Amino acid sequence: MWSPGAVFFNRPLDPKGRRLLRSARPANRRRKLKYGQTIGLLVVACLALAAADDGPVTQAWQAADGARYWRVSADGRTLWELADADGDGKVDVAIFPSGDRYARVEIDTDADGAADRVYLFQPDGAAAGYLDANGDGVLETPSGTRSEREATLREIGRGGKLFKKALEMRLLAGGAELRASDEPAPAAWPPFSRPAGEELSFELRLTLIPVGDAAMLQRQDDPIFLGQFVFAARAGVGRSFGARPIALRTDPSEQIAPLAGRLAVDLYPVWVTEPAADGSTAKKLILQLSGRLDAGRALDEQFFLTETLADFRPATITVPVRDFAGRVTKSLLVEVRRK
Repeated sequence: MWSPGAVFFNRPLDPKGRRLLRSARPANRRRKLKYGQTIGLLVVACLALAAADDGPVTQAWQAADGARYWRVSADGRTLWELADADGDGKVDVAIFPSGDRYARVEIDTDADGAADRVYLFQPDGAAAGYLDANGDGVLETPSGTRSEREATLREIGRGGKLFKKALEMRLLAGGAELRASDEPAPAAWPPFSRPAGEELSFELRLTLIPVGDAAMLQRQDDPIFLGQFVFAARAGVGRSFGARPIALRTDPSEQIAPLAGRLAVDLYPVWVTEPAADGSTAKKLILQLSGRLDAGRALDEQFFLTETLADFRPATITVPVRDFAGRVTKSLLVEVRRK
């Protein structure tokens, strides 16, 4: 029997004009599927939030000769990497990365728990090596001619072997050559003991340049002012800071609301002595600054710099900002002065 309802609902009817129950089952299944998907997404989101609040996460590997390697991460970035390169049960190399690049490498060559060799890296990969033979936290430039200084710090002897082995393990971490381990990292920040140096304060003014060219500062609509901050850290010890909220103002007229973001910064100031031309020693202050800018999908990039500061005079530095693939996407104008 034909009924207009069959055309309206596009469903077969039983002899009494009612829709067959089986015709409603696909809709019920769709509703149940959507409900299940929603619950699943909520569960995943809750798990992700719980994982984000767990604090630092440690990955560990062990080589066949007993050498071990640890990577400590938090909030999606590597804080530091540690190596027991000779397998004696003590940490002897600490690597502080900024993305896929080294920012600082510290080596304990005599197993006394203090770093006596330190390499400070530039964003372009160049590095300067220093010693801390007496363990006072003040780095010394090796004496002698340039070739003699380079020979002192060249990768030979115990310190060079430890550094080389740590770098090899860093490359092999996660591969089949090293066995994954659940051993926790043996050291907290900082990995090596240091004398408490004097506390130094720095005022930072940060401006993000989207096109990576300082000349674009003439265009008022392009630079993004991140803020002005005061940070303090002890010389030779450094300090790791948690994320601070920032507002990314992309429109000088303020007609467009700023993006909410976060700035995470690690600060490491250190005194360095070097021989002067008259045979005396000169003292200079080097500031190493590494950080991450995070504003969700709009921005998730990192930077670092190593700069020699002249007493209390301000310095202006332009440093590259890289995404997590290592590509330079922006520049950061850093105006810093010691307070």
